[in-house]
Amino acid sequence: MAGAIRPRPPSDPEEPAGETALPGLVDPHWMHRATELAHTGFWSVARRLPALIREAISLAWATSRRDTAASLGLNVAAGVLTTLGLLATTGVLHQLFAAGPTPERIRAALPALAVAAAAVAGRGALTIDHPPAAAALPGGRRRARGGDGGADGPPPARRLARPDHPAATQVDA
Repeated sequence: MAGAIRPRPPSDPEEPAGETALPGLVDPHWMHRATELAHTGFWSVARRLPALIREAISLAWATSRRDTAASLGLNVAAGVLTTLGLLATTGVLHQLFAAGPTPERIRAALPALAVAAAAVAGRGALTIDHPPAAAALPGGRRRARGGDGGADGPPPARRLARPDHPAATQVDA
């Protein structure tokens, strides 16, 4: 795939490949791999995904074994509760669409509905963003203070060079 990526041809055939007619239209430094990323196929990403997951887990494990194990365990538990909730939902629908008077169908669906509600509540409890835990992550102190527009309000803004422009206020990242 790397051999298929070529530099863009100049728009004017008489123009040398290294020069641009408008020097202000040079790609920014963060766009240097945009062409490669735009031409990346599904199977290329699928081949690299296991190695990326392994690298992410090993970095997390090296940073904090306890937090990594807790994160993996809680995500698996949340997945199990999601499955339980979906299965309970099918039970609710099966009871509601059954033949018979409506009050009896609703009463028959109540146990499955209670299981579905408990599963949703349990999954919600497992995925709550805990501010002290977020503060322990790299860059998390700013998040815990509300620097990214969290619960404490919008992020701080700074003025750009042209204060008369309508979009002159820029949010710091």
